[in-house]
Amino acid sequence: MVLSQVNLPTLEDLRKIDPSTVIATAESLLPESYHPQHKPTLKSVSINAIISAIRTVAPTNPQPPLPSDINETHFTISLPAARGEPARTLAAIRYECTSKSEPLRPVHVTFHGSGFVIPSLGTNRAFCVQFAKEMGAVVLDVDYRKAPEWPFPSAMNDALDACKWVLSQPDQFDLTRFTIGGFSAGGNLALSAAWQLGPSEVAAVVAFYPRTQLNIPPSARTAPHYGPGAVPAFLYSLFNSALIIPSDTYDPVLDPVLSAAFAPVSSFPSHVYLNCGTFDTVWTDSFDLWKKIQVLRQIKGIEDDDVARVQMAKVRFDSVVGVGHAYDSRKGTPKDLVEKQFASAIEIVKNAYDARKSH
Repeated sequence: MVLSQVNLPTLEDLRKIDPSTVIATAESLLPESYHPQHKPTLKSVSINAIISAIRTVAPTNPQPPLPSDINETHFTISLPAARGEPARTLAAIRYECTSKSEPLRPVHVTFHGSGFVIPSLGTNRAFCVQFAKEMGAVVLDVDYRKAPEWPFPSAMNDALDACKWVLSQPDQFDLTRFTIGGFSAGGNLALSAAWQLGPSEVAAVVAFYPRTQLNIPPSARTAPHYGPGAVPAFLYSLFNSALIIPSDTYDPVLDPVLSAAFAPVSSFPSHVYLNCGTFDTVWTDSFDLWKKIQVLRQIKGIEDDDVARVQMAKVRFDSVVGVGHAYDSRKGTPKDLVEKQFASAIEIVKNAYDARKSH
C-alpha cells in the first residue's frame, strides 16, 4: 500500500480553495454531522466548511517504501462506550520487524499529526519502521476522531482509550515496556494519555513538536529564529475554533487533558522526550515543559555532574536548528537529520526499557 504524508496547507494551497465550494459545503452540512451534544451555529458550520475545503488541498508527499523485513498490518480497535463517548472503532496500523523476535514484544503507540482536523493516519511510516527495527517492538499507529465533527475532548478520549485497550492485552505485548508517542497534535495526545495513565503504566513518552500550551494566542506565538516551516497564526486560530467549544464554566485551554503543560509533573513517565525545530512557533511549548519537569524534579540544569547526566538520560529536549513544524515530512529536510532525531527519541525509550529491566 502506498501512503502519503499529509502536511498542513500553505498560503499558496489555501489560495486554491474555490469560495463557491466552501459555500456549497456549508449549505450541505446537516446538524447530524456534529457531535450530538453540541448545537451547530452559523459560525461552526462555516468552520466546518472551511476545514472540509482545506482537507481537499492539503499537500501530500509519498511515504518511503516498506522494508522487506517489516510487516505492516491494517486493523481496527473496538472501544466500548465510556465517559459519555459512544462505542466506536478506530483504524490502526501495526508495524513489526520480522528479523527480531521475542515471546512478548514491547509496544509503542503513536499518533499522527493533523492540527486535530486533517485525516492523516499512516503518515509516520519512517518513524514507525525505524522504531520497530531498532527496538524490536510492535508499533501501533492509531487513528482518532477529528474536529470540528468531533471537538475536544473526543480525540483525547480516543487516545486514552486506545492506550487502555493496549494495556488490556497482556497476552499480546510486554506491557512493562509500554510507551506512547506522537507528532504535532499527535504529540499532544501522547502527552495527555501518558500523564493520565501515569508512570506506573507508561515507561516513556515521545512528543515531536506538540502544542502543550493552547492558552497561548496563535498571534502571540514566536519562534527562536525566523525561517520557513512555521504554521501561520490564522491556521492555528482556525484549528482552535474547530477543536474547542467555548464553556461558561471553565476555560478548556487550561485543562491539562488538552494543554499538557498544566499537568502535574509527577504524573508523567520517568522518561520524557521532546523535540522541536527552531523555526517552529511551538518551540516554546516543548522547551517550557522540559524546563518544568527538570526544575520540579529538582535538577539544577545540565551541568556536568552525576545527577544531571542521569536526568538527561531520562528527560530530554532536542532543539533542531534551522527547521520548522513537521520538518521530518517536508521535502528538502536531509534524511540523515531526520533519522538522527528519531534515533535520539528511540534512545530515551531504550533507557526506559533498561530502567524497567533493572527494577
